[in-house]
This record gives sequence, C-alpha cells and structure tokens, in this order.
Amino acid sequence: IGSGELFGIRLPENFRQPFCAQSAAEFWRRWHISLGTWFKTYIFYPVSMSSPVKKWNQYGRKHLGKYITMLGTSAIALFPVWICNGLWHGARWSYIFYGMYYFTLILLGIAVEPVRDRILNTFHISDQSVWLKFVRIAKTWVIIFAGELFFRADGLRAGISMFRSIFTDFDLNALTDGSLFNLGLGRADMIAIAVGCVVVAVVGSVKERGTDVRKSLFRRPVFVRWALCYALMLAVIVVSAYGDGYQTIDMIYAGF
Repeated sequence: IGSGELFGIRLPENFRQPFCAQSAAEFWRRWHISLGTWFKTYIFYPVSMSSPVKKWNQYGRKHLGKYITMLGTSAIALFPVWICNGLWHGARWSYIFYGMYYFTLILLGIAVEPVRDRILNTFHISDQSVWLKFVRIAKTWVIIFAGELFFRADGLRAGISMFRSIFTDFDLNALTDGSLFNLGLGRADMIAIAVGCVVVAVVGSVKERGTDVRKSLFRRPVFVRWALCYALMLAVIVVSAYGDGYQTIDMIYAGF
C-alpha cells in the first residue's frame, strides 16, 4: 500500500487486523479481503441467487422449517466458495482439505449460532463483554493455527502427521532445552519474529480501537515524525538482510 502511494496509486486494504477476529468467518472477512470479495461476488452470490437454490428455499420453508432451510442454503453457497479457495492455492489435497476445513467450521458456526444466543440470554451474558471477546479470539487462534499447519504441510499426509504429533510428541522441555533453535531458526530469527509480532500487535490494537496511526503520527512534532520514520526504515533494512550470505526468501504467497 505504501509503495503504491509513492506512485499515486491507492490500493485497498487487504488485511484488517485478522488476528482480532472472534470467529472463523470474521477471520476471512479480515484476511485476504480482495480474494474473499472476489469469491463473494462471483461465486457466493450467483450460487445463492440461482434457480436451484431458490427452489430449495421454497421447498424447505414448506416442509423442513426455516432453520434447516437456512443451513442447506448456506452449505450449497459456501461449498463451491471453499473448494475454489483451496484450489486457488494449488491443486493439492492439503489445500483442498484446508478449504473444506473452513467450510465445515463456518457452517458449524452458523448451525450453533441460535444455541449460542440462547445460552447467552439464559445466563444474562452480554455479547459485548470483554472476557467473552478474549475467549472467542483465543478459540479463533486455535482454529487459525491448526488450519495453517495443514496449509503449510508438504501434502495432506504430512499435515495429518504434524497434527498428530501435537498430542503424541508434545514436550514442554523443548521450550527451555534449546532444541527450538535446531529447527532452522536461530536466535536472530527468533528475535526478529518476536519484535515483528510485538510491533504488529501494538499497531493492530491501536487501529482496532479506531485510531488512524498515520494521522496520529502526522500530528506529532517534525523531529518525532522523522526520527520514527527513519528508525522504521532502518529496521526494515536490518531485519530484511541478515544471516549466511544474506539470502532472500520468497514469501509463500509468491507460489500462488
């Protein structure tokens, strides 16, 4: 976005604090927004407004009830979206599984929504309570990270093996015995990742509260603005070029 603005081109925001999402569906409304918008415009809406789906709605409302009809319509419209989402990343079973993983979870979320609302009303729990938001975000993180494991695996079998190892090979000692540094990431990598995560978390938290970070920065004194800008540019240069031979690593998305 910043590089585009240097040439007078305004690019739309493609990621909007996705790790603040409170559900799998919300995560995908925040993550890779341009791709999601394309799927919604050219697959979801055409399917949901198609003649077979309209006939299903008429039949379902008469014979099956509103709830079952709504679930069926959601399943019919979401299935091709998530099949295509998986295939967009590549013609591999792990990617297709990744798409079906989110299809299942999002449909499950739609299915349990009435039950969830009834439980909250029964126990007089506010849907906007802070602790509930944290629980939902933590739950969504588990969903995201489990999905990314299969996404990143070299094939579906490898993904299943990796997922199984979470429960069979888990050992807290790995956090302190130094074995983490034998997985291909050294201390410098870990520090760069930790600093990057802190910066993204802080900026994302500020943006999530409705504060425009850039406008806020522009209101600061000139010395503060330029000092911060040069510090950020220096950080990008230093963090982007280190390690043996200063090898450049392509982003995983470069392969899609």
